[in-house]
Amino acid sequence: MFIAADTQSLNNIYLLLTQSEAIELKGALEQLIEAKYNELHHVHVTSDDYQTEVAVSILEKNDFETYHESIKDIIRNSRK
Repeated sequence: MFIAADTQSLNNIYLLLTQSEAIELKGALEQLIEAKYNELHHVHVTSDDYQTEVAVSILEKNDFETYHESIKDIIRNSRK
């Protein structure tokens, strides 16, 4: 897994995955989409070598306050 951004603001992100990482991400996203929000808040996908991790969540406006403060700051700053 290789993750890179073209700017500091992360407007464009490049996510380069191996086949097995892509399969893991697909499965994790399917679980997240199919689960009720109370049952599954986010998923983690790790690289084959366990050195890199991506956390994915479905952002809902009414759930904003449930996020960790550091995530709220990222969301706020991305909307400026």
